[in-house]
Amino acid sequence: PISREGTAINIRRFARKKLSLEDLVARGSADKETIDFLAEVAASMKVSVVFAGRPGAGKTTWLNAFSAHLPSHAQVTVVETFEELQPQVEHFHHLVVEDEAGGMADAINSSVLRMRPDVLMIGEVVSREAFQYILALNLGIVSHTTTHAQSARMALARLENLAQQDMDVRELRPIIGNGLGMVIHLAKDYIPERRQYVRGMSEMIALQGFENGEYKIKVLKRRKPDGTYTPLEGGMELFR
Repeated sequence: PISREGTAINIRRFARKKLSLEDLVARGSADKETIDFLAEVAASMKVSVVFAGRPGAGKTTWLNAFSAHLPSHAQVTVVETFEELQPQVEHFHHLVVEDEAGGMADAINSSVLRMRPDVLMIGEVVSREAFQYILALNLGIVSHTTTHAQSARMALARLENLAQQDMDVRELRPIIGNGLGMVIHLAKDYIPERRQYVRGMSEMIALQGFENGEYKIKVLKRRKPDGTYTPLEGGMELFR
């Protein structure tokens, strides 16, 4: 009914090859310093990460590549409404739930309480499942997900907006500030001269708590106008 031309079908085709973090460097989406750091972050199982960006920016691709560096012994649970994630781990518990009110939230809550995973991967935070995701952060479970946002900082506002139906923002912010470790913003820019879109990391920030009504944020790395990246400011010591 929403298509004036008649029936419209959207086909999302996944690549046969699962891209690695190294592949992202080869494609110009990141530099080696970035992926070396992300590999260390994943392996530590101490830092929860949100990959943010506009639709089609590569959020799912990055999360899949990131998952390849989780330890082999990690107990991983994946929850999503559409089977899009392709975790690059040998064993994981995969839940695909109905796209309906409360479906994702109930699945996340059940997974956390029953499966007791070391790592929780959520396909995408787009609705009220944001509240359960934030609660998982408060339980000390390392949780990785993606969400739509125009910048790394706006991803925090996005989480707040989606979850505020279930909890006051003043209560949400300390949990996000102290539970979430990093936000990586991915850009999708159209280059007229090349007649194509270019995707890549635009900014990486670390959250270091919540104080006096504000998130304590440290910019770890960002892309410069010439396409190169600033040096990494800090490392895993920020999360110890």
